[in-house]
Parts: sequence; C-alpha cells; structure tokens
Amino acid sequence: MNKKYIAFTLCGATLVFLVTVTVIQTIAMFVSYDRGTNYFVEDAQLPTIAAILVFIGFFFAIAAACVIPKKNLKGSPFGLNLACALPATIGFLISAVFHLMEFVETRSMLKLITAIFLTLAALYNFLTETNYGHTHAQTIALLGFMPTTACAFLIGSFYFDPSMEMNAPLKVFIQCALLVAMLYYTTELRYLIKRAIPRLYYALALCAMVAASLCMLSIPLATLFGVLRHPDYLTGSLTVLGIAITIALRAARYPTVAPQKFLLPTQDNENDPTKENAE
Repeated sequence: MNKKYIAFTLCGATLVFLVTVTVIQTIAMFVSYDRGTNYFVEDAQLPTIAAILVFIGFFFAIAAACVIPKKNLKGSPFGLNLACALPATIGFLISAVFHLMEFVETRSMLKLITAIFLTLAALYNFLTETNYGHTHAQTIALLGFMPTTACAFLIGSFYFDPSMEMNAPLKVFIQCALLVAMLYYTTELRYLIKRAIPRLYYALALCAMVAASLCMLSIPLATLFGVLRHPDYLTGSLTVLGIAITIALRAARYPTVAPQKFLLPTQDNENDPTKENAE
C-alpha cells in the first residue's frame, strides 16, 4: 500500500482517538467528577480509559510521522492566513489577562512574569502569519522562544496553585496538555532557525492535539454548566484549545492531511528548511 495512504489512515485514526477522548472526558466531568474533593469518584473508569486512549493516540501519531513520504513533508507550517494564528493568539491572551488580574490582586511575581510571556507568545503566533513576520525573520526567531517559555510558566502556575491538590486529575491533565504543546513549539522554532525536522514536527503536532483532548472542551463545558468553579483552569483550557486549533490548521498545510491549496505555504522550494532534514 502507498505510504501516503498509510500515513493518511494513521492520521485519521489519531483524530478518532482525539474526538473519542474529548467525548469521554466531557462525560466523565458530568457523571464522575466530585467538585468537593477535586477528584473523580473512586470507581470512575472513564478518566482511566481516556488516559489509555491518549497514549494509544500518541502511538498512531508517531507512526504516521514515521511513514509519511519525504515529498509530503516539504514546505512550512507558516503562511499568510490570520485564521491560523487567531485561535492560539486569543488563547494565550485569555490566560495573559487572567494572570494579570491575579497579579493585581495577589502581587505574585510569578503571575506577572507568566502574563508577560503569555502576551509575547500571543504576539509570536500572530506575527508568524503576517508579512512582517516573513520580512523580519530574526525578530520572529527570537519570539519563537516565547510560546515554549509561556507554556512552561503556565505549567508552573498550575503546579503551585494551592486551590487544587498536587495530583488532582484536572491539574495533571492540563499540565500534560501544556507540556506536549511546549514540546511542539520547539519544532516550530526549528523551522524559524532553518533547522527543521519535519517528522518530529508532524509527530508532536498530532500528539499535542491528542493531549489537548484531555481538557480543551471538558473543562470549559463543565465550567459553563456549573460542575467546575476554577476560573484559572477555565482560562488554561481555553488556551490549550486555541493552541490545538492553530496546530491543526498549520499541520493541515502538509498535503498528507489536506490538499496543499487549503492554506498558503510561504516558503518556496529554494528556501525550504526541510530539504536537508526531511528524512
């Protein structure tokens, strides 16, 4: 069978796991979550099933990246379409505003520093889809460190959150999603510095979307219907949701997932950073 079709099938299976985990986690929040203890009830099986499916989804994601033909990995995840940038930009800004409000109330320097890096991460995501971003490559390359740093500080903010126990499932889920997103952004940075590793990019793009399914819709919906009352986890999950949407749109620039004309790539073959590293 053609490698492209195998990769397409594996990508499709990964997305099936993504949707399945999202549905299972959402159901679990409504039927098994104990708001008083911040844990799921003792005999809850759905969160465990969701976690197992996430790891299986990781396997399919990595397998898809390994079998994608070299010719389908050329190009760049960046383009000139603000529709790609807006979800992550808005997501980072939502958390930035929340952490800034927390700083005003608590005077915590961690909250202030986190808000600054989140704002810079939002700026990075926006500029990568503009003409300015493509004509000021060095500036964007410096900003390329910001999403990774912002995710790291956001993980730290949740880690030191005293309102929820250290090993509480929701805290673990959102930290895992942010950790994989942080790793994904390192692969974007490699494109900016002309050291792209396309297979690693593709694998982490799919893994980041799968990891996001642990919290990106379950927490917002649980908050909307009064099951959960933690605004910091709401804003964090919305950030994860925005990142996941942007990753999906950028990954769709590769013809393995969608026709190349779906989104406009910015780099031609002469400047393609994947030429030497696609294998």
